[in-house]
Amino acid sequence: MELTVKEAMKPPSKPLLSWPSDEIHPVVSPDGRRIAFASNSSGNSEIWVCNSDGTKPVRVTDLKAKSVGSPSWSPDGKLIAFDSNKSGSLDIYVVGAEGGPIRQITTDPEDEGAAKWSRDGRWIYFSSPKSGNWQIWKMPSEGGKAILAKGAGLVALESADGYLYFSPGLSQERGVWRVPVSGGSETLVTNETIVTRAVGGFMWDLTDRGIYAIDWSAKPVATVCFYDFATRRVASLAPVHGDPGFSVYEGLSVSPDGKWLVYDGGIFSSDIMMIDNFR
Repeated sequence: MELTVKEAMKPPSKPLLSWPSDEIHPVVSPDGRRIAFASNSSGNSEIWVCNSDGTKPVRVTDLKAKSVGSPSWSPDGKLIAFDSNKSGSLDIYVVGAEGGPIRQITTDPEDEGAAKWSRDGRWIYFSSPKSGNWQIWKMPSEGGKAILAKGAGLVALESADGYLYFSPGLSQERGVWRVPVSGGSETLVTNETIVTRAVGGFMWDLTDRGIYAIDWSAKPVATVCFYDFATRRVASLAPVHGDPGFSVYEGLSVSPDGKWLVYDGGIFSSDIMMIDNFR
């Protein structure tokens, strides 16, 4: 698997990191200058950070656990939340973006994964089946009691205008949903076919203008698509790769300026790729 960068309608994508190991779950930092990702290049899955051009990769964890992944940057870019089964079940941890001590913030016996920071940095959202079904929870970023965020689902992202957008739970109608951060009714944002096929896991990202996703079922190759909040329409922007045998995995992140995105995928393996100038 490789991490890949893509620029606007200029296929094919270019490999950002193409190691013989697996690199997954890339996430662009709030300032757009670095990318956090998970890699098993050291023999175990760990969290790494590199520059946005793929240079100077540095490992920031050394948990030696079977599973380490789903990094998420704090709004100030100083911390990275991630999940790992180091303690037996999947839990949420926090580490400095430069490495250092690792802090475990969830300890329940149920799995907790897919950590995402709130816009103000005070909370960390995560998904867990602790109530019976996979739902979105949140807890103080410093640690404390988890609170149900009222958004049943698998992955959640907080918007600038006070909503929590989330991909659906297994028992819920597919699509993209949202709920006010302050509480309220859950509403369906879109059940557009292209977006629906992309949001079962991590293959989408939220911006102020809309939702970017990868439609992995598009033919002949997977395609980057955009759901525009203003028009409520989906537009196909660019193929992720020129080879029909290229498969995407489950990580996608858009740069803060909206000019490029990273995703993971490959042929029989996965690297991080970049798409640049895709608008």
